Amino acid sequence: MILDDDGKTNTLHTMSETVGQLLQEHGVTLYLGDKIEPGLQDRVVAGGNYGWPIREGPECQAFPDTAGLVDPQCALLPLRAPIAAYAHPSIDPRGGNAIVGGVVYRGRRWPALDGRYLFGDFVNGRVWSLMVDGAAPHRLELLADTHLQITSFAQTPDGRLYFTSMDGSLHRITVR
Repeated sequence: MILDDDGKTNTLHTMSETVGQLLQEHGVTLYLGDKIEPGLQDRVVAGGNYGWPIREGPECQAFPDTAGLVDPQCALLPLRAPIAAYAHPSIDPRGGNAIVGGVVYRGRRWPALDGRYLFGDFVNGRVWSLMVDGAAPHRLELLADTHLQITSFAQTPDGRLYFTSMDGSLHRITVR
């Protein structure tokens, strides 16, 4: 994809590098939720190559209708690995299909969630959390199974958590 910015032509890769550098300079961490298979979360780094479409999650991808990998050199390429991944339900019933990026919870209302990235799955409606502060391994924790088509997450300044669903409704997340 090519973008034209006031007469200056940039590829999307160049633009994402620029955005990544700007975010890093300001101490902002951006997480990428891959909405393809299998789901993953990546900590975005300026100029990082996450492998799409030749790799989704940690797996090199094969063409759907023909034999062979999208890129036969996939396993040899210097691609950034995901910090966490889950499989499709056909492989693991606890998995998912399409990640919807969320928020890193910063609040006093639920200390157990502080520093955890909350995200969901559009297809099965599951809500997960992932500890992103501290060292690996990054363990996924299933928080809820809503059966809703989750479309977005938000956190208010007072620490309340919400998500929206495809039917246009707004849902507040509560921790028990």
